[in-house]
Amino acid sequence: MTLLDRVRHALGPMYEVEREEGAGGMGVVFRARDPRLRRTVAIKVLSPALATASATERFIREARALARAAHPNVVVVHDVVAEPGGRDGLYYFVMEYLDGETLYHRLLRGRPDMAEIERLGADLLAGLAAVHQSGLIHRDIK
Repeated sequence: MTLLDRVRHALGPMYEVEREEGAGGMGVVFRARDPRLRRTVAIKVLSPALATASATERFIREARALARAAHPNVVVVHDVVAEPGGRDGLYYFVMEYLDGETLYHRLLRGRPDMAEIERLGADLLAGLAAVHQSGLIHRDIK
């Protein structure tokens, strides 16, 4: 059974998991629909291979710190599964889904001008400051 299959099984029918969107150091992000609120969400799942007690605690702390940040440049967290054992052995949190161009794809289009670089940098640093003030040290800046 793939991770996508496991996530679909564990989260259905609360969420209709559509596809994997990306992966990072600790987990995998999936695009899903919340049928109750009729909106698209992102679901970050802690990689099962990394789900030690300390990694699980750090993952849950991340979700809670992001939820406290309340800043326009920080993703909104809607829910976290924090009970022992997770849901069918999976730990995850549900966030707003941000649809748009990534910085990587923006850079593929060409070098931004200085005004755009300054705006992007200021936005990034303001979001990071909010996250740090909420108690999270971000270890995976891309």
